[in-house]
Amino acid sequence: MLPIRQKYAMAPKTSTQKLPAKLRLAALVLALLWAALIFVLSGISGQNYPAHPGFLNYVAHGGEYLILAALIHTALYNGKADTWKLAMITIIIVAVYAASDELHQLFVPYRSSDVVDWLCDLGGGVLGTFVSMLFLRFWLFSCQRHNRRKDNN
Repeated sequence: MLPIRQKYAMAPKTSTQKLPAKLRLAALVLALLWAALIFVLSGISGQNYPAHPGFLNYVAHGGEYLILAALIHTALYNGKADTWKLAMITIIIVAVYAASDELHQLFVPYRSSDVVDWLCDLGGGVLGTFVSMLFLRFWLFSCQRHNRRKDNN
């Protein structure tokens, strides 16, 4: 019987466990489609866009980019990259895309660019990256445990 510390240990900082290529490809395609959806939605004129109260607007901004970051992080994960480097790359991609989205809104009638919206986008991106990191860590760890059990039987 393993001690509790070893039994529930997290995956190493640099994991060699890979995601299935189909899962990474699906995450990439979904990330591109989600980014396109964000672009289309930000191109809707302010007159045709439903008005959201302040807090709900910020939650919507964060939620959009939470999903985008989780998909990008999953698509980029190759099992060899350092977890924190990959997280920073994901956050930088999301930050640049969010900035370009806010810039795009400058050219849409009755829409405006707002630094607070960008910060909400960035916050959602950071949260989405960490959600993806946790999901991958626990999912891959459970796969490793399952494979070890199969090998022992």
